[in-house]
Order: sequence, then structure tokens, then C-alpha cells
Amino acid sequence: HPDLLVVAPEDKGKSLGVDEVRRVIAQALVYPTRAPYRFFVLDDVDQMTEAASNALLKTLEELTAKSRFFLLARDYHRILPTVRSRCHRIDFQRLPESFVVEYLTKSGNLNASEALVYARMSDGSIGKSIRYHASNHLLHRDRAIEVCQWVSKDLVKAFSIVDEEEDLSTFLELLCIVVHDCLVYKVASKRVVNQDR
Repeated sequence: HPDLLVVAPEDKGKSLGVDEVRRVIAQALVYPTRAPYRFFVLDDVDQMTEAASNALLKTLEELTAKSRFFLLARDYHRILPTVRSRCHRIDFQRLPESFVVEYLTKSGNLNASEALVYARMSDGSIGKSIRYHASNHLLHRDRAIEVCQWVSKDLVKAFSIVDEEEDLSTFLELLCIVVHDCLVYKVASKRVVNQDR
């Protein structure tokens, strides 16, 4: 839609820079063509550089009557306090597991058991479950399980598996899910994320 602009970091793990924010600011001065407002969705604003945050702050302070900004963040507290003070906070709740599974089976070419694992791994987030599927998280999850199996037998082997992982942050997230499953299994085996393993 010509009156909707979605801006996100180009690469995973990168932050929105001042150049991207300046392009948004320039677009915010343009009047809408079809809708009553121009809508700007900025993703990962908690990852913005300080310069980008300050550039955005000026726009939020002098917002045109025909512009609406939606700032998306995973960690509210990492947003510059002066930016936060000019926004209304809306917390999104997790989607029901059944909804995510249904969505993934219909649109993601996944069978129901795979979709269930991704739905549980993503904790009710369709976006996360799609990213997990696209980056083959089940393979990395299997490596996290392998690390858990090796910890008691050969710590050096366990660490060598961890060393081979490129995205350590994601791998540790998966490792936490696996450890969670180990702890939950005896109490509530139906709530285990990795039921396929």
C-alpha cells in the first residue's frame, strides 16, 4: 500500500541506523495518497543506534497530523527513555498454540507435528515460528540436544559442538528450551516443546 512503510534492519542482528530513520522522516513529510494517514512501522527499535533514536525523537516531537508511527520492540526498556515517553505502549499477548499450528500447517508447508514443535519453540509468535522454520531451527535444536547428551560424558566434545555454531545467541536460546524440556518432562510431559524427540 502506498501509505504504509515498514522499516526493519536489513540483516538479523543489525540495528536500524540513522540513514534508514532519515528516509522514514523524509517520507513522513509526504501527505497520504489513498488512506487518511501515512503509516510507518519500525521494527526492532530497541536495537536502534543512539543517533537513529535521536533523529526519530525529533520526528515524534513534531509529528505531522497525517502520520502515524508504530514502533515494534522486543525489549521495551532498551528504547531510549525520551522516545518511550512520546509513545503509547501496547503489549501483544501470545497467540494460542493451536492458532500458530493451524497457521503454519496452512501456509508453511509443515506437517502438524513439525508445526507443533515450531509453535512451542516460538512461544505463541507466528513471526518467530516462521523465522525458526526458515533457518532450520530443528537441526540446531538437535545439536542442542546432542550437547546435553555429551555434557555428562565428554565436556570437551560438548563444547566443540557449541563452538561449531555460528549464531551462539540463538543456539543458547535453543539449549534453554531443551533444558526446560528435561526439567518439565516428569511433571507435565504434554507441555514438552520437543515432543518429536
